[in-house]
Amino acid sequence: MYVSVLGPAGIRSAGGSLWVPAGTRQRLLLAALALHAPRAVSPERLMDILWGEAPPSDPHAALRTQVSRLRSCLSRLGLAHRLRPNDGIGYALELNPDELDASVFEALQQRAASAARPAEALAATDRALTLWRDEPYGEFRHLPHFAGEAVRLRDLWLGVCERRIESLLALERTDDAHAAAVELVVSDPLRERSRALLMRVLYLAGRQGEALECFQDYRRLLAEELGLSPSPALRTLEQQILQHALAADGVSAAVPPGFSGDPPSTLRPRHRQRIRFARSADNCRLAFATVGSGPPLVKAANWLNHLEFDWESPVWRRLFNTLADRHTLIRYDERGCGLSDADPVDMSLDAWVADLECVADACGLHRFPLVGISQGVAVCVEYAARHPDRVTALVLHGGYAAGWRADPSFGPAEIARRDASIEIVRHGWGEDTAAYRQMFTQTFIPDGTPDEIAWFNELQRRTTTPANAARFMEAFAYIDVRHRLASVRVPTLVLHSRGDQRIPCEKGLDLARGIPGARFMMMESRNHLILEHEPAFDAWVTAMLEFLAASTVGRAHGIPAG
Repeated sequence: MYVSVLGPAGIRSAGGSLWVPAGTRQRLLLAALALHAPRAVSPERLMDILWGEAPPSDPHAALRTQVSRLRSCLSRLGLAHRLRPNDGIGYALELNPDELDASVFEALQQRAASAARPAEALAATDRALTLWRDEPYGEFRHLPHFAGEAVRLRDLWLGVCERRIESLLALERTDDAHAAAVELVVSDPLRERSRALLMRVLYLAGRQGEALECFQDYRRLLAEELGLSPSPALRTLEQQILQHALAADGVSAAVPPGFSGDPPSTLRPRHRQRIRFARSADNCRLAFATVGSGPPLVKAANWLNHLEFDWESPVWRRLFNTLADRHTLIRYDERGCGLSDADPVDMSLDAWVADLECVADACGLHRFPLVGISQGVAVCVEYAARHPDRVTALVLHGGYAAGWRADPSFGPAEIARRDASIEIVRHGWGEDTAAYRQMFTQTFIPDGTPDEIAWFNELQRRTTTPANAARFMEAFAYIDVRHRLASVRVPTLVLHSRGDQRIPCEKGLDLARGIPGARFMMMESRNHLILEHEPAFDAWVTAMLEFLAASTVGRAHGIPAG
């Protein structure tokens, strides 16, 4: 028997039959414990998962009741001893990796990806797909606590399906490869890598016209759904098909390089984060996460963050992976965003600084460096001015000291344009079409790939509501920390993209000029958020890490950073 989360949460027998707890909360509790197995989950975390903002009058007693009921259910299968308290930390479901279908599935996916021969890869993918019953975590996959892992597992499934098609092609089982590719495109019509596979399969089956029609269908769908065009890699594939110049040998030629799809292993999360919750002074629930190991590094929240969804985003994932390789990275969702309270009463600079104070205290931090991006820069500046004894270094990217209503350099025409954009956001942000959000995407990442642009459009929709997006923009306009810059007395690195379309580079220069001893570095990019595929990305991250390392050494020896 093993615990199954690739579909409804339950216990699957060796013969394949599935037992699912009858009670919704028992299923939810089983899913939560399986998600973290074999690690213990704190009572507070479990209570938040089970009841959210509407807990019973005695949540600890209610949780013990639910644990007892689930243990009773497990006892019928001889598994009651696997669910037990863990030294006062919480409750743990003690499972070996081969006793959770998601873990077995991932191991088979890795075996298929590294297989030297197509037959070996096909055997691993076929076995993995027998475990896949439905969407991970079933009825709970859309809940914030499970959404990130559900998306990650589905991405792995898509990669397994694509690897299977590549193996079938290499084994010259073209008919089987065609049937599998059609099924995969139907399941995810906008996934470019799957579309490229179908085009190749059709061409190798002697159906050149249908392969070209497949490309045209994708181009129309991409334009209608996302307002985008196919990537250069897919257009190159179309030209190869037109010119009969497509290679027909081996798995390596199944999909030419350059296509988006299942991310390389170097870009998947290398660390498993822990999400917890804290209450701010004004009773706002804040979600924060710790990931990685090493000295602490706190990233101040900014508008477009989601603790779980960020790990699936090509906009954030490589940055967070890299930082977590050397630090215990601490992030939190801004009030009104992600997993934090969706409808806070106060949305202002003072509230955001208080939230940073709350998270730092909840993590038991005494001295730590801060990273701020975009409007998170002003939050870091204000925090460092208020708490010079707690901040060891500042890394600030893409920021500004004064919003467009506080900064006199913004003229009436620019203010009118920004007022109009707030109204557009208020009325169009949450629409199914990405057209309204695309307006912002083009200023945040004008040089993004189609995959990155699509993700950023979705990131905006997932992180906050239309009403909150408008509230954020209004609050950003009144930010003003110009008078606090001279009070910042910690080593500071200010980074800014030379061609930033969102925040002009001059605003970053103004920050650096105002902070005593600050170091300024210009990044060769037009993107507000530097993307992982850009040449500037490595220089950007290297500058951060080297500055943080130097500031640590400097503190030990009395040497200024930079």
